[in-house]
Amino acid sequence: MKTFLCTLAFVFVFSNSLFAQTEELGVSFYLKGGFSHSYGFKLNNTLSYLGCKQIPAISAFGLFGISYDIKKKVEVAFEGGIGGMGYGEKTRSLNTTAILSAGYILALPKKNRLIFAGNLVLDEHHVYAYREKGNLNFQNPELTNTNMFHLKLYQFMIGPKITWRNELFHVGIGYDFGVVPIRWRSDNLKLSNSPKERIDRFYLSLAFNIATY
Repeated sequence: MKTFLCTLAFVFVFSNSLFAQTEELGVSFYLKGGFSHSYGFKLNNTLSYLGCKQIPAISAFGLFGISYDIKKKVEVAFEGGIGGMGYGEKTRSLNTTAILSAGYILALPKKNRLIFAGNLVLDEHHVYAYREKGNLNFQNPELTNTNMFHLKLYQFMIGPKITWRNELFHVGIGYDFGVVPIRWRSDNLKLSNSPKERIDRFYLSLAFNIATY
């Protein structure tokens, strides 16, 4: 998680330095929220077998973004944030996201824009699952019989998106494709035959501009 956040911070700082002296450049900061529907999660079969709640397909997300309009023809954007894939009685999950996108700007009347772009995405999925409560001995302070486990998965994705944008907000729709199947990993379990996941997702988003320069 720390490496992921440091990488995201580096991308933001590097992007500001890279485009700081570009002529005819508009910079916007915005907050984005939305919902996505993910396809995949072979892990759900194992969670069901263990009596744990499955990872839901629909999730909400929130992102902070910076976009650069280069000569009013090309938009380059960097986004980072978190998403929740649902909370259940025995399973909770969270993912962090970093997105780089670039696209063509089609100018519309009244300062509206239609942007056709492509995404390059890095997702880090975390799943925390519980089977039953553990025991704590206060005379010998250690947990016993605990059945909580943590799994994580990195997912690289690419995909197209279309955004309608004006000076106040923008609405987007897109589809991201998982590129390389990757296995689940764990910091507190030894995993055998971990399933490989290649996750696709469809999403809708709404963003509000908070500053434009």
